[in-house]
This record gives sequence, structure tokens and C-alpha cells, in this order.
Amino acid sequence: SVNVTLPPLSHPGSDTAELNSSSAVTVNSSFNIAPELDNRDELTLSETVYGTDLGSAVDVAYSSDGKYAYAADSSGHISVFSVSADGQLTEIQSLSGVADLGSANGLALNEARSALYAVNGSKLVVLDIRSDGTLEYKQTINLQAQAYEIYVSHDGKQVYQNSQYNGMYVYNVDDSGQLTYDGGHFDEGGVGRQTAVTTSGEYLFATGTGSMWV
Repeated sequence: SVNVTLPPLSHPGSDTAELNSSSAVTVNSSFNIAPELDNRDELTLSETVYGTDLGSAVDVAYSSDGKYAYAADSSGHISVFSVSADGQLTEIQSLSGVADLGSANGLALNEARSALYAVNGSKLVVLDIRSDGTLEYKQTINLQAQAYEIYVSHDGKQVYQNSQYNGMYVYNVDDSGQLTYDGGHFDEGGVGRQTAVTTSGEYLFATGTGSMWV
């Protein structure tokens, strides 16, 4: 068994972030040689799926239980697929003409609030996820700026919006799934359009070109 620990992240002249992340790896082998990694098990195409009226998808969201997939195209059309145990997709809903969704440039799931978010420029369209995975329009939020991408906190209580030019905005989500903006805004060191975001517990990690924020 080998313990693998991620070292702290730091940047010259700035703070250091302790990741506190480690894992034990057990290697079972009858040969007294070090294991090697290779790419011989390459991915192969299993199937090609076309959604009803779905054009070239701009984003896809996949439920954590592996049962449903959601795809949106640039015209605002959304297709919902069920996913079988062997990974086969079956379209179960085709949505067109959703209010305020004349186009789409991103999707994000908030499974803690049973919601799918679709971005249309400076608008965020909220869709309720029913128990069978299908969608129903709930509300439209006017964002603080033109959105590039959105992310959801691990507990579903916050939504983070990367704007094209004005940094990151934070929205709160109540227990009923309603979104409100209470002034949360972060705009330092170039965080914004080219920033990728992930959350873990009480921490948000944002990485951009040559920079990282915690």
C-alpha cells in the first residue's frame, strides 16, 4: 500500500492553500516490479444519439446517479435522455420554446434543489427536475452581467456565475430553489471568463490563465 498526498498549492508572492487530500493505493501483483500506466484501453464509440430537433450540443449535464443526461443546443432546445445500466441513451423529453431560452450557452445541475440551470446570455432559466427526470419551467433570473458559465456549490446553496468581463457573481438558493442576488461579487486578478471553478465543502477553487484562487 502506498500513500499519495497532494502537496500545498502556492503562487510566488501570494498565499498557500493546504489541500489536505491523500489516498492509500494498494497494488496487487505477483511480480516485484513497479506498475506502469498506459493508454491501451482507449475509448471506443458505443453509439450515436440524435435528439428530436436537437442541433449541435453546446453543453451536456449528467446526473450523479447516472440515470439521466441533459443536452442543450445553441437555439435553446433541450433534450432529456434516460441512461440504461449499460450506458445506452433513450430520449424521454424534447423541449423547445422554453420561456426566455431563445438560445443557450451552458447548463448546470443543482441536484440538491432538483433543478437544471440553463444560461442564455444575461438570463438564467431555472427548470425543475421531476421524479422521472423530465423538466418543467420554474423561473427566469436576470443575471448581473452577461454570463460565460455557471457553477453550483456542493450543497446546492450557491450558484457562481463567470461573467465575460466583470468577474464572478454569487447567488443564493433557498430551500424552495429560488435564486436571489445579495451582492456577492469577486473581481480580482483576472478571475472571470477564462476561469474554471469547482467546490469542495466550504471552499471554492478557481483557476485561470496562470492563476488560482481559493
